[in-house]
Amino acid sequence: MGHQEAEPNAENARLEELRVAMEAAPNRRSYIRLAVMRSLLRGLERRVVRAQFCRTDRVIGLWIEMFNTGGIDALTSKGRAGRGRRVKLERLRDLLVPVLENPGEAGELHWTGVKIHGFLKEQLGLEVGYSTTMRYLHELGYNLRVPRPWPERQNEEQGHAFLDQLRLWQADPNLELWFADECGVEGDPRPRRRWSARSSRPKVP
Repeated sequence: MGHQEAEPNAENARLEELRVAMEAAPNRRSYIRLAVMRSLLRGLERRVVRAQFCRTDRVIGLWIEMFNTGGIDALTSKGRAGRGRRVKLERLRDLLVPVLENPGEAGELHWTGVKIHGFLKEQLGLEVGYSTTMRYLHELGYNLRVPRPWPERQNEEQGHAFLDQLRLWQADPNLELWFADECGVEGDPRPRRRWSARSSRPKVP
């Protein structure tokens, strides 16, 4: 059996997110890594990507492993220490954390990296690069998490009350209980990962 080549995990970033990250890449090395990953996610064959970017299969395999483990941030190499940040972390925490916790305040249902980056630039007027935005999010204690599917309009009090009533019916020898089953088919795809606090357990209705 031949060796199975690793493939980049498409759930780690959308093509648009990779494109934005390429535009904000701090150096040429990061740009090439992101471009290779975007080409693979677009469906280009590995041999074509190798020839296009003049990289060995071993190097591309290493980048795929980095991307699958750490996403876009893992492909962005850290430059040497230079000019300080234009926006202080404390200021960004005061501006961003409230809308991260309540996306509805910004007119969003959930946050992605591209949405957060656009919100900072367009709504708050902050000149912050995409890769810097991602680093800020990690420093603020946020990361990408897959939300749990959760039924809407669930009333736990009514559910417990029904169980109590059901026990009474089961204990009554004069009652015959019938149960009608229902088949529920969940056709929605697996929820995309969302930026959430590390200690939280996000849900999606």
